[in-house]
Amino acid sequence: MRDIEVIANQPLWDHFIETAAQGNNAGVRIARFDTDEAKSPFFSDLFFNDGHYYLFDNSADNQREEAFSYLLTLKGKSNKS
Repeated sequence: MRDIEVIANQPLWDHFIETAAQGNNAGVRIARFDTDEAKSPFFSDLFFNDGHYYLFDNSADNQREEAFSYLLTLKGKSNKS
């Protein structure tokens, strides 16, 4: 996911972050609308379960359960022109 900012339901996102930070299971659905893509909108389900984060993206060819220990914000520049 790139260039993401919360534009609606900030309290729900904050609740997800707070709940996960306390070690409690939580989940949130993220919708993004890419004007460059014909397949828009995209949906991702982000879960915190038993101490790990899981991300399922509807645009992925293969849905795979992969555990992540942390949520990170990565910053950089795209090579797209």
